[in-house]
Amino acid sequence: MEFVRFSDILNQELAVGILRRSKDMQRIPHAYLFTGMQGVGKTMTARAFAFFLNCDEPRGGEACGQCRSCRRMKSGNFPDFKEISPDKGLVKIDTIREIRKDLHYPPLEAAYRFTVVREGDKMNLEAANAFLKTLEEPPGGNILVVTAAEPLNLIPTVVSRCQRVPFRPVEIQDIARMLRGKGLGANDEQRSVIARICRGSPGRALRMVQSGFMEKRAGWIGKLQKIPVLDYGEILDMAREWSDLDKKQLLDPEEGGTSAMEDLLDVWSGLFRDILVVKTSGETSKIMNADEVPGLESLSMAFTEEALIDILYILNQAERDLRRNRNSALVAQHILMSIRERAGQMEKRNYVG
Repeated sequence: MEFVRFSDILNQELAVGILRRSKDMQRIPHAYLFTGMQGVGKTMTARAFAFFLNCDEPRGGEACGQCRSCRRMKSGNFPDFKEISPDKGLVKIDTIREIRKDLHYPPLEAAYRFTVVREGDKMNLEAANAFLKTLEEPPGGNILVVTAAEPLNLIPTVVSRCQRVPFRPVEIQDIARMLRGKGLGANDEQRSVIARICRGSPGRALRMVQSGFMEKRAGWIGKLQKIPVLDYGEILDMAREWSDLDKKQLLDPEEGGTSAMEDLLDVWSGLFRDILVVKTSGETSKIMNADEVPGLESLSMAFTEEALIDILYILNQAERDLRRNRNSALVAQHILMSIRERAGQMEKRNYVG
């Protein structure tokens, strides 16, 4: 496992402060719930916490990275640290049973055994109830860390038995600075755009650079600009192309998405939000897709404010439909036809007289 210090975590001072104080006060709960969007550093912080608590010679609130415990953890052959991830979008009861079996025994080498349940909000009901029993009978020397993007999806009794640690979205300028420091992104303009559209998630920003997402985005924007003049046959062709997008191409597969079409919808939702900003205020400084200002200004002329609001609702509903396993070709066709129909509509005005 890669060595991680708290200082490696980007802009999560509140979360890190809570964890450091728990050791300083010698009040370390047996279970933590790390909450926040995907990619803000929850799992990375759990690893840093494991290094810190098990370090033989911590310095300045950080693990040393050199002691026997730190070296053993870095080797990847350490029996007292385990991460659990969802299997096909779910954390299942068999996985929780394995955790409970491990927890019957004290740590083999370390002061604390860490078990990190990633995306714990994806436990099914059976698994959540089994996990609750583990929380009710905490074995000594064990620390459980559950990460969750949406804690409301966890049963309340699980939430109530964990020390909650909140993680916040990271500021745009800090994400852009991180990308520049790592030498990622084509230039400062692209880094700035990525930092704006990644929703405050450094992990998502990194995936955008490393997966070729920005090249796909450019193609999707080009297709959007053509929709107002497409005929019915061309719309059907584009809908079929959308429905063939592979799930493996998803930018954030861990969020439970079913098709890379969801990434396209996310890009288009951001663009239409920006078009609405341009249409209503003309303040281009407030838009996310700052590299597309001329195209957004041109598209703003093709849609009324009412049409733009309708389209944003339609795109939001389409994402929900995809996650319910609706037919992706029909969903795509409905979106494209709806956008095409709303292009060039006249403003609706009420006249008195």
